[in-house]
Amino acid sequence: MKLQIKEFADSVSGLVLSRREAPAGSQGALEYRLITLASIAPNGTLDTKEVGYFYASKPIATAMHLTQPWDVVVRLTPPYTAALVEPSQAGFVVPSNCVLVRIRDGRVAPKFLWYALNSESVRRSWERNASGSVLTTIRPTQIAALELEIPTLEKQVKIVEFVAAAREECSSLRALADEKEKYYAALVEKKLENENDEHNAKLRNCDVFSREKLFEVVKQSFGPLREYHPLHVHELVDALIKEGLITPKSSQERRAEFDKFMEDSNDENDSDNHETDEKIRAERSHEKDDEQQDE
Repeated sequence: MKLQIKEFADSVSGLVLSRREAPAGSQGALEYRLITLASIAPNGTLDTKEVGYFYASKPIATAMHLTQPWDVVVRLTPPYTAALVEPSQAGFVVPSNCVLVRIRDGRVAPKFLWYALNSESVRRSWERNASGSVLTTIRPTQIAALELEIPTLEKQVKIVEFVAAAREECSSLRALADEKEKYYAALVEKKLENENDEHNAKLRNCDVFSREKLFEVVKQSFGPLREYHPLHVHELVDALIKEGLITPKSSQERRAEFDKFMEDSNDENDSDNHETDEKIRAERSHEKDDEQQDE
């Protein structure tokens, strides 16, 4: 059967807080727990960690402004979530940006109403009928006039049990997925860390400077191998030593190995590189002359 909410439940707007709020620093103010928009969680529960405090100038006598077990509190602003009040959450103040719905007819189970108000079809209905240009809202009268398909109590109980089991399973799967992501991320980090340690150790143990090892170090440490001008080799070696990727050797050993490197390179040079080779030899000759003068 189809029933409007007002046929089986009472629905009242929340309290306008400014009308009951005690002035700051006043004595005798009454403390209440206050439902906020943040305390209505996306999964339709009341998050007590997000519940605030309200200090009233006098007692809040209106029963519909304070929650009772199994009430349903509905947000009047997007995403229009409905939250079910648990027994431990009784006595919370409902603010004016929410509506409290309290069932008075035994034909409808509170958890079924809570499920129905959070269904996609009802939320789409709120979105279509909401008013306002900047912040869209639904009116309390729209909630009271909402028509729902109400099955038998037996079927309502089965629907609620199925929804509870489905939510628990989905929650467990999400938690498992989160743990899996953390696990795999840790594995990747560990693998990269191990590979880097192994790679750096290998490079730091490189005590022989040869053409093959130079290219290997360049390729592994500076990205894809590209052509380096021979005059830049000294600068490259100094950079690699500064980074701790190769072990420095004595100047004579480095110069001998560099000469060997240049000889190997010259053997493979074609006639187009002849002029460059002459410049390199001249550069080495000047270096030796300078060193002899220094000595």
